[in-house]
Amino acid sequence: MVYREKKLLGYVTSHNVYKEIARNLALVAGVLLVLCQPPVSLSFLAFFALIPLFYALNAGSLRQSVAAGAITGIASNLGLIYWVIVAVHKYGGINIYLSFLILMLFVCYLALYTAIFAFSVSFLERRLSIPFYLSAPPLWVLLEYARGSLLTGFP
Repeated sequence: MVYREKKLLGYVTSHNVYKEIARNLALVAGVLLVLCQPPVSLSFLAFFALIPLFYALNAGSLRQSVAAGAITGIASNLGLIYWVIVAVHKYGGINIYLSFLILMLFVCYLALYTAIFAFSVSFLERRLSIPFYLSAPPLWVLLEYARGSLLTGFP
């Protein structure tokens, strides 16, 4: 077995430790994105919410970048659209288990946008040498526009 080391947060870590840290950083980014929005409304966190995700994307492979983006997307969307389960159950007349399944499918669909963002930023930085601070803002805006326009039109 080949022992691989990666650098994360300035420290050399083993591959398994890196994956665990990257997952946790992606989860923290998702939680920070939730805290920016109502009902908590700590809006100043919006300026810092994606920083843990950027650290998670820093040293991993493209596959790990997609996974980190998906974790961030699932955590943030689950915290933001939890109310869908209530709306579908109460007003749609669908049982609670099917309502939960619908919520999870919708959350996974919306998390695809964050995963595409993570992949694109990592790809542009690694393969085309475009720094993330130049590629991330237009990509984020483009994907937010696409999310609001394509398929669901969900803002």
